[in-house]
Amino acid sequence: MPSPFPGMNPYLEQEDVWRDFHLRMVVSTANALAMLVTPSYRIQIRQRLSIHGPKRSMDIQKHRFLEILDPNSGNTVTIIEFLDALDKRPGPHRLKYEARRVVLMTGLAHFVEIDLLRERGRMPMGDLSQSEYCVLTRRAGRFPCCDFWPVAMRDPLPRIPIPLRLPDPDVSLDLQDVLHGVYDRAGYQDYIYRGHPNPPLGPEDAQWAASLIPS
Repeated sequence: MPSPFPGMNPYLEQEDVWRDFHLRMVVSTANALAMLVTPSYRIQIRQRLSIHGPKRSMDIQKHRFLEILDPNSGNTVTIIEFLDALDKRPGPHRLKYEARRVVLMTGLAHFVEIDLLRERGRMPMGDLSQSEYCVLTRRAGRFPCCDFWPVAMRDPLPRIPIPLRLPDPDVSLDLQDVLHGVYDRAGYQDYIYRGHPNPPLGPEDAQWAASLIPS
């Protein structure tokens, strides 16, 4: 069963659901891209670590992201990041990610950044102040030029081009299709609607969302 929402499902943003959803989106995106680019390219799931909390009770969290690699040279062709809550909240982890982002925005590999969290603290992405979610693509050698996809909560997630090395054409990644597959395989419909979207929805959006929730 696909998600009942036309785009991002705000119930997936609950803290106790999000980490599972984030990981599944990364893995499912890797699988979807592998079907499009292998054997010409290799898809790998990488991880970066964040350490936070008091010294005596430090919590180490793993953040997965994707790399598309040239199988012959091993060089990174494209990096795909799915933002996490810690990337967006003010604090040392955000500063660390912002520094990484500068490197990725100006590096030799293509860079794709996907933000499926309404949580405050959106990364600079042009004039996207009216969108709940957004996607950025920066092609290698074209900084500061970027392509943006602002996404409202009631709109489908976009089908985005994933750039590869020239002269190969882009491949098309249907984010909405990936989300529907994750939602179905994870069985989210059995439990996520017992909670509430986080951050809370406004009155009109809450009424709209309630009309879509399966009874």
